[in-house]
Amino acid sequence: MRFGRLRKGSIKSFLSQVAEDLKLLDDHEVRGIVIAGPGKAKFQFVETLPVSLKDKLLDTIDTSMDISLRNLVVQGDKVAMESEVVEGKGKALAFRDAILKGLACSLRLYRS
Repeated sequence: MRFGRLRKGSIKSFLSQVAEDLKLLDDHEVRGIVIAGPGKAKFQFVETLPVSLKDKLLDTIDTSMDISLRNLVVQGDKVAMESEVVEGKGKALAFRDAILKGLACSLRLYRS
């Protein structure tokens, strides 16, 4: 049991240190973060992230330990592209709604 407590403490300390190191990203224009890895540790890691970085979290991906760096980057790119598509669609809908709202206001003013 003592070993288990020491192990959990070490894991928590490590994840906290990595989250602290990632605070350096706040100084840069990071558009999104993808966290990947095997097991449940990535979810524990997300809990330790500061709010400013949690807001930039795009997704967590379950991967194997032996994934190549190239495949990891490809998976991260897919998540980032999907996020940009969703964001773009949302902006397009908001733009369309603003135009339609403007047209409706213009028609009301024209009729008056």
